[in-house]
Amino acid sequence: MSDRPARTYRTAGRAYLVVDTQACIADRRAFARSRCRADGAPALDGVLFCALEERYDPPRVVLTAYGPDGTTEAVPANGALCAARWAMDRAGTDAVMLDTLAGTRRAESHGREVSVEVGDRVALPTHATGLAVSLPESRPPVVRGPVSDGRDDSPWTADSSCDDGGGGEPDDWTTDGAAQTTDR
Repeated sequence: MSDRPARTYRTAGRAYLVVDTQACIADRRAFARSRCRADGAPALDGVLFCALEERYDPPRVVLTAYGPDGTTEAVPANGALCAARWAMDRAGTDAVMLDTLAGTRRAESHGREVSVEVGDRVALPTHATGLAVSLPESRPPVVRGPVSDGRDDSPWTADSSCDDGGGGEPDDWTTDGAAQTTDR
């Protein structure tokens, strides 16, 4: 795990905090609610918890998305693009497989852009400015767009103790690569 278990990635006007599941976050729902709001206004479109499995070829990413209200949700196309960039940066590869609640999707890097297969034509984004959608005949539809490199680190790091101070919204965290993740 790197010294920053979470980074903010942006694509097509959307921003997601991508969190390595090695970071110990005892209450993911409360964490997502607190991180998606800044001064009462929406700051992020969601939080993506990612577990990178590099032993596969291409590497796999188990991905769980939380919305601003703290509920788990289907991974939106923009979020999938951000999670894929995070995973490819971590694994040093140009392709990964995203394992989501909706199934497994292939993602590939194309320089600054990332492409991700989406499950079916019905789920295609209809108003995503900055994203291209292609409909290959023999494969699932693909969404493609530019994704920031994630260098705008979130100002906190995770603590291995899983102690969120009892308030459910952790603020003062440190770094420890031996962390374990729990979810309530």
